[in-house]
Amino acid sequence: MRNKQFMTPRFISILLTILLTCSVGTFCFQRAFLLSAHAAPSSESVVLVHGFNGGDGFSGSTTHGNTKGDCNLYWGDAKSFLSSRGSSDVRTVQYYQDEGNCNQNGTEHTYSANLHDPLYANHCKDYHAGSEGSNNESLFHISCIFAWYLYYNFGQRSQNVALIGHSMGGLIIRETLYQVQNRATLGAGNTFPPSIGHATDAITIETPHDGIAPVGLFGCGGCTQMSEMANPGLMIEELNLNAQNPQTPGGTVWTLIGSTCDALVPAYQAIDMQGANHAIVYTNVGNNNGCYDHGGAIHATSAASDTAAYYCNISESDIQNYNAECGTNYSYTTDADGRHFSFSQSFPRGLAELGAVIFSAA
Repeated sequence: MRNKQFMTPRFISILLTILLTCSVGTFCFQRAFLLSAHAAPSSESVVLVHGFNGGDGFSGSTTHGNTKGDCNLYWGDAKSFLSSRGSSDVRTVQYYQDEGNCNQNGTEHTYSANLHDPLYANHCKDYHAGSEGSNNESLFHISCIFAWYLYYNFGQRSQNVALIGHSMGGLIIRETLYQVQNRATLGAGNTFPPSIGHATDAITIETPHDGIAPVGLFGCGGCTQMSEMANPGLMIEELNLNAQNPQTPGGTVWTLIGSTCDALVPAYQAIDMQGANHAIVYTNVGNNNGCYDHGGAIHATSAASDTAAYYCNISESDIQNYNAECGTNYSYTTDADGRHFSFSQSFPRGLAELGAVIFSAA
C-alpha cells in the first residue's frame, strides 16, 4: 500500500538560484548533482503541454471550466520567466477546439502548433480517432498527433527539445514517448513517427501518474479523457505496466514534481513513475512559501529559494533503484527507512526550479 502522507502534487523549480545563493554544504552539493545530470542550452526549444480542459484548475481556467482555457493565462508566467532566463523558443500546443492562444509555435514558421493540423492528424485518423478537439477525444489519439507534431518540428531535423507537461499534459508526454520508443514491437506500423527528436528533458508537474479516482468522472459527465485517466483505466494501466521511464535516443531525463498542498493530485501520485531521475515534493513543513495548489507552481515567478521541499535524485547508473531510493511505497521524509529523500527549507520556487532543470549543466 502506498504511503499517502504525500497528499497532493504541485510543481517544479530548480537550481540556478540555489547555486547563486547557497553556501557550500550538503544541500548545495546534492542540488548541484541534480543540475549536473545533463545540459540544455538556452537555444533549446521548450514545448509546454497543458492539462484537462485547457485550464490549470480543477475543470479549466475559466469559470466552472465550462469553456476551454487560454494559454496566455495558463502558461504566460512560465513563458515570460523562461524567456527572461534566455530561452528563445518556448512553444504551447493546442488540442482543444475552443481554447485560446495555445497555437503558438515559437520561432518555427513552417509548421503549426495546432495538433489537429491535417499534416499531423492524417497520420492518426485510424488510431483512437473521434470527437476531436473536445474532452471526449482519446488521450491515445492526442498522443499520436502530438508525436507527429514533434516529428515534423524536431524529429526529422534531429533536434533537441525539452517537454513540460502540467497535470494531464504529463500523461500525454509519457504516452507519446512510450509509443514512439516501442513502435516496432507494438506493431503500430506507420501510425507513430520514427523519431520525435532528442527529448532531453521530460518534466511533469502535478501529473496523476497513478491515475485519478473514478469519482472524478462526474466532473465532466463521464468524458473520455477523465475515463482514461481513472484508475483503473486503459491509459493508466498501460503506463503503469509498460511506460516506466520511456526514452528518446540520446537519453531523456525525467523530473516529477508534486505538492502536499495540491488537493487534486496527491503528491505520491505526482512522483509515481519508476525510473525517474528526480522527484520533488513541495510541502508546507516549516513554511508555506511554495506549498502550491494544482496550478500554483507554474505561476510562481519569484526567483527566491525559500520554499520547503523533499527531493530525491538518482544517477543514470543507478536508475533501476528508483523504487528503493525514491519509490512511493515509502515515505519521502528522511527517516529510519533509510530512503534518500532529502529535505530543505531553502528550495527554489516553482518557475525558478523549472528554469534550473532546463538550463542545467551536463
